[in-house]
Amino acid sequence: MSDQPQDRKAPNAWVVVEPDQSRNEFPCSQFAAELDGERKLYAAVAEGDWLLLANASGAVTRVGRVLRVRSDLKATVFYFDRLRSVDAGSTLGAAGFTLPEKGPMARVQWSDFIVALPKLTGGAVDDV
Repeated sequence: MSDQPQDRKAPNAWVVVEPDQSRNEFPCSQFAAELDGERKLYAAVAEGDWLLLANASGAVTRVGRVLRVRSDLKATVFYFDRLRSVDAGSTLGAAGFTLPEKGPMARVQWSDFIVALPKLTGGAVDDV
């Protein structure tokens, strides 16, 4: 018998382009990611999903698991319960990913995310 509920879905992984942090007035920006736009723009992202955050040039900055999602009319904030900073020099291309073609985020295959994570952080999901 399994200890996990039957209705629990597998997590998704997303590549996210973070806005310039210098303009960010959010007080806990190191523990969350704030993206422009209301919640309906990011409706597919759920609690328990993983975000691979990169800057506009494709340099990966951190990876985190979504704990909560909050939004207003201007922005949506993803709070993390697990977060790991990524060393400078790690890029999306080295992990086999590209920047999203449209918008600030794109879904990636879970299996690809699991394979790429050790290349970026030196550890597995459980190490984050």
